[in-house]
Amino acid sequence: MALTKTINLTDNFGEDRSFNDSYIKVSQIKGDKDLMTCSAVFFTDSSMKYSIKLESYDFVPVLNDINFIKQSYEHLKTLPEFAGTTDV
Repeated sequence: MALTKTINLTDNFGEDRSFNDSYIKVSQIKGDKDLMTCSAVFFTDSSMKYSIKLESYDFVPVLNDINFIKQSYEHLKTLPEFAGTTDV
């Protein structure tokens, strides 16, 4: 599972860059029954050759559903930053 979305970033030279159909993948999940943290890697495209951003997000897990990867993606899609993403 992954997400796609157009990502707009400012590079190190102050130039605005747009990455159409960037590929967002959860790369790591850690935590406990009270709080989980998922790391999401943003790639330029689905080839996952070039990463452009790494962010971490916290969520409270649902313990009767042990699929924490799925829960991570579902949580990300509730955040304003991920509005308009598409499942792939």
